[in-house]
Amino acid sequence: MLFIGRLMHRAFELYLQMHDHIPLPPEMFHQMPLTTGLFGLLAVYYGAYHLLLARWRRTQKPVSALKQFDLPPL
Repeated sequence: MLFIGRLMHRAFELYLQMHDHIPLPPEMFHQMPLTTGLFGLLAVYYGAYHLLLARWRRTQKPVSALKQFDLPPL
């Protein structure tokens, strides 16, 4: 939530500056340590989630659709 809030705040600031025809400052998201840290934390979290999900999926035995739903053969 904090990361999304920071992105929305920055986007709002950029919108106001562009609307008033004020040049944009050179400061970008990657120069803000809190935003960079939050982005890294989210990237590591989702990367680990997908890696562990893929590892778990490989350990599962395949189930045919007919057995899964208890349907008679065609």
